[in-house]
Amino acid sequence: MTEEARIRKTTPLQLEFGRLLKSKRKKACCTQESLAEKANMTHGYLSSVERGERNISLGNIVALATALGIPPRELVPSVNALDILQRRLEIGQRIKRKRQALGLSQKQLAEQAELDIAEVESMEKAGIISGLECLIAMAQVLKIPPKELIP
Repeated sequence: MTEEARIRKTTPLQLEFGRLLKSKRKKACCTQESLAEKANMTHGYLSSVERGERNISLGNIVALATALGIPPRELVPSVNALDILQRRLEIGQRIKRKRQALGLSQKQLAEQAELDIAEVESMEKAGIISGLECLIAMAQVLKIPPKELIP
């Protein structure tokens, strides 16, 4: 599966689950390798779960929670977090569509907005905007009101 196809199939629930899992893993001072071993899964699989690229089974959620010493419910995202994530993903899609409609590559958008290419990629993938200056610069280049980029 190509990276683009994998990103398209990613859901807000998978992204939020991966974010929560990574947070809990770091809080427990575990590496991906050590947690994968404790939960009887591969490092590659765990890494893809943390990136939100896998639709993890209930059995694997329980195995990860057990390995972390937490109840499985602590790995289940809240509805509010999912709503926010869904809005961010919609903003990322809006940025990408507007950029493409203007005939700009990610690199060109980054250059015109005086941003890192990684910031543009992050905005398009997850709707994450690093600060007010970034938001305003992006909106100016895309010729849209800044409020359209706020989740």
